[in-house]
Amino acid sequence: MAASTSFILRKRHKLDEFEEEITNEFGMFVLKSVMKLNNEFNDAYDYYQTLSKEYYTIIPRGI
Repeated sequence: MAASTSFILRKRHKLDEFEEEITNEFGMFVLKSVMKLNNEFNDAYDYYQTLSKEYYTIIPRGI
């Protein structure tokens, strides 16, 4: 019985390590994805901000 209990505890420890590794990798994946999405949003915002300023200078005043 001691041997089977020891086996179960070792197996549980390995599963805990594997779970922690997956959690860490998934967390990094989510963080990198959010950072990439934020960068793309900021790039699009900057582009349209610049474009709006250019069109604003083209439009005649008083219309």
